[in-house]
Amino acid sequence: MSEVLLARYADCIFWLARYVERAENLARILDVNETFSRDS
Repeated sequence: MSEVLLARYADCIFWLARYVERAENLARILDVNETFSRDS
């Protein structure tokens, strides 16, 4: 039973990390976009 829970937690952490990475990349893109729009 505990092995199933550990696998489930690992899976959730994996997907959470992927979504956090996507959000970080989107924030970086928006920051660059805002910087370039201010310069022009």
